[in-house]
Amino acid sequence: MAKKNSFYGASLSFSIVSTYFPVNSNYPYFHHFVFQPMMGDGHKTNDDYTLIAYAVDSYGNVLNSYPLQASNAIPVDAKQTVQYANMNLGLDGLGTLYPTGAGVISDISLFPTDFYLGTNYVYYTAETQGPGGFVIYTSQINPSPPY
Repeated sequence: MAKKNSFYGASLSFSIVSTYFPVNSNYPYFHHFVFQPMMGDGHKTNDDYTLIAYAVDSYGNVLNSYPLQASNAIPVDAKQTVQYANMNLGLDGLGTLYPTGAGVISDISLFPTDFYLGTNYVYYTAETQGPGGFVIYTSQINPSPPY
């Protein structure tokens, strides 16, 4: 029986996001978050992947890392081979998720959506909720490579 590889969603807390975005004097060169798949437990028969997040500045320096807990989102089961890719969420994507003046203070929910253009790379959708949970803001996070 072949090993089953499943990718799970995760959540990045607003308290972490607000440390860097909007860009402030403590981290004036903050540029983006990088998300990488991370294996939950390498000793299990099947492999479950969640995400780890890195805050990165405009020079490519890692400012901090944040292991994320898997969410209850429906996982995407990988094809037979697993291909890893970084996924960047930059200032434009963060601006979409946290529009100026909208009062969005929710965590970012990240969930695996599908395979990127028929490859074995999984892409994720990032989502925040407006005040009262009525308005949902989304941004697709594509894997790089191949994106």
